[in-house]
Amino acid sequence: MEMPSAPAYLRLCALMCTCLGMGAMPVPAQSSVQMVEPEHASYGMPGALQAPPRPARYDSLQLRANLDRITKIALRQAQYHDSSAVRVFERMAWNNMCVVTDWTASMHGHDAMLIRWHLDQLDSGRIQHICLFNDGDGKYDDEKEIGLTGGIHHSAGSDSLGLWQAMAAATMGGNGGDHRENVLEAVLEGIAACPECTEIVLVADNVAPIRDLRLLSEIDRPIRVVLFGVYKDGILADYLNLAAATGGSIHTRDMDLLDIHAAMRNGQLQIGAHAYELRGKYFVKLKP
Repeated sequence: MEMPSAPAYLRLCALMCTCLGMGAMPVPAQSSVQMVEPEHASYGMPGALQAPPRPARYDSLQLRANLDRITKIALRQAQYHDSSAVRVFERMAWNNMCVVTDWTASMHGHDAMLIRWHLDQLDSGRIQHICLFNDGDGKYDDEKEIGLTGGIHHSAGSDSLGLWQAMAAATMGGNGGDHRENVLEAVLEGIAACPECTEIVLVADNVAPIRDLRLLSEIDRPIRVVLFGVYKDGILADYLNLAAATGGSIHTRDMDLLDIHAAMRNGQLQIGAHAYELRGKYFVKLKP
């Protein structure tokens, strides 16, 4: 029976706990973010003057609202206008997947549709592991170090309760901050968490550059890159380089680029209205 007036994610939690014979599961605190007001301006050694602790970056009430919306979409209690995520995963015959997905605010609708699709065909076992990254769990941008940014949350694909816990932790951890994301750090964590997975699928925001592209040499298997936010400016070269360097592929709502190097002509790659040129190891998008 549905719990009246309870947020959707609490209903899901209660349902999962009932099915597993568990007790109540704690959820994030109700209070909104509070500004830290130190009693004294000095910390550490006597007489030392230091900056006060930074306040949390995000309002927890807004983050809870985000989680409620994501869960409603995933449970078919709300709609989302774009089903591109489902179209790509239904089109491709990927199995034994580790799915690494950008869980920052701009991707929440696509992520929710992906979770809905996964739950609908959970028994197929196509997704073995899910890795959600939010670029730092609320860290300020100047605190994010390459390879150590964090904000990466995992679940086995078959564990519905564990998936909800990962979704809750990733959502309550914050919306990401600047446009750049710790994409390759998350990919490497996903590979380490599921070394037996034969397909590594990255679900990414095309308008968000890869902050840690220098980690590319550490990736030793093909990456299937599923991109959202591909508008008139075309595919961001960062993701093209990730797929090309690893022997992977690029996928959008309407296009699958399975062999990047085979599609090149005279040292260039044409994708729609945009041309990319291979300069050394990396593609550069040419100006129209």
